[in-house]
Amino acid sequence: MGLNVNAEYGGAEAGVIAFSVALTEVARACASTAVTVSVNNMVCEIIEAVGNDEQKQNFIPRICSGEYLAGCFCSHRKWGWLRPGCNDDIGCSRR
Repeated sequence: MGLNVNAEYGGAEAGVIAFSVALTEVARACASTAVTVSVNNMVCEIIEAVGNDEQKQNFIPRICSGEYLAGCFCSHRKWGWLRPGCNDDIGCSRR
């Protein structure tokens, strides 16, 4: 799952071009599987970029191995799911 994730956390460090080619080929066979791979990779990259060391060690290897499946909350302003004054649903989401 972690095609473009650091090998330290169990990723393949494939790079953006190889990631794009791999994802395109997966999508030819099954678009929903490609989305799953893409979202899992995206979440790992976000944790790598802004997570603390404990979060990185706890979550990224489990997502890369497939033990955990990652997800992303996406909303739409017209449904009123965004907090007032927030333009970025992912950046403004809270637990």
